[in-house]
Amino acid sequence: MTSLLVFTAVHVLVPLLLLTWQWRAHIASRAQWLARTAAFTAFFIALHLGGFWTVLPHWLSYVYFVLFVCASIASFRNAGHPSSSASPRLRIDVAVHAAFAVLFAAAALYAALGHLAPRTAMVDLAFPLGNGVYAIASGGANRLMNFHLKTADEPRFARWRGQSHAVDIVQLNRYGVRASGFAPREPQRYAIFGKTVLSPCAGRVEQARGDLPDQNPPRRDAQNLAGNFVFLDCAGVRVLVAHLRQGSLRVKDGVTVQTGQPLGEAGNSGNTSEPHVHIHAQRPGSVPGALDGEPLPIRFAGRYLARNDRVRVP
Repeated sequence: MTSLLVFTAVHVLVPLLLLTWQWRAHIASRAQWLARTAAFTAFFIALHLGGFWTVLPHWLSYVYFVLFVCASIASFRNAGHPSSSASPRLRIDVAVHAAFAVLFAAAALYAALGHLAPRTAMVDLAFPLGNGVYAIASGGANRLMNFHLKTADEPRFARWRGQSHAVDIVQLNRYGVRASGFAPREPQRYAIFGKTVLSPCAGRVEQARGDLPDQNPPRRDAQNLAGNFVFLDCAGVRVLVAHLRQGSLRVKDGVTVQTGQPLGEAGNSGNTSEPHVHIHAQRPGSVPGALDGEPLPIRFAGRYLARNDRVRVP
C-alpha cells in the first residue's frame, strides 16, 4: 500500500500540484519565473525518463509537458519586472528553485545514462515473447533504471549476483498499461499473464521447474525467488527465464531447445510483485543452476533495453 501511495504522489499528485502552481501562483519577477520554470521542467523530464510508465500510460507524461507549456506561457505574461533591489525573500525563492533545477536535471541525466549499454561483453538474445506490445519494467545500466543492479557488488546478494543485468518485461494492453485496473490482485488481469514465453537462444535446459503456485499480487514467494523457471545453457552462457505460470512448462531438464521454441507461459510465481517475465544471462555459477555467476548484459536483436523502452513484436 505504501508503494502505491508513493507512486500516486510522484506520478499524479505532484505533477498536478506543480502544474497548478505554475499556472496560478503569483510570480514577482522574470528571474523567479525562470528559476521556477527550470526546476519544474527538469522534474517533468526526470519523471518522463525515470518514472514507472507501465501502471499509467507513457503518453500521460507528454500530456504533462503540453499542460506545463501552457501554464508557463500564462504565468510568464503575468510575471513582474522588479528593480535590481529585489527583496531577500525573492532572492531566496530564486536560489531554492535554481537548486531544485540542478537536482532534477542531475536525476534526468542519470536516467538517460541508464539507456547506454555497458562497455563490456554483451549477450545477444532473441526477444522471448510473441506478437504484442511490451514495456521494460526494469532494465538498464544503473540502479535508478534497473533494480537488479543492487546485487552486483553487495556481498549479501552474492548468491544472486548473476541477475544483476536482468530485464523485466510486461505486456501492454490497448490502453498502453500493463493491467486492467490500477493494481489488481488477480494475476489474470495482467496482459502478460498466460502469454507464451519463447526460448531466447538455442541450447540445453540445465534446470526447469513448473510446480509452484502463482501468487495474487502483491504477495511474493520469498523462498523460491525465480518461481517456475527454465535455466538454459546456451553455448556456455547461462540464461534464466523466470516467474512462469504453474503447470505451463513445455520442456524439462536435459532437453535441447531451439531459439523461438515455447518454454512455458508467463505467470506470477516466485518473488515477484506482479506478473512479468524476468530474463538474465550470466557465466556458469558455482554449481549447476546457481545464480552466482558473473552477470552479463543482454541485447535483443542488437538493442539494449532500459526501463520504459517499448518493444513491438508483429
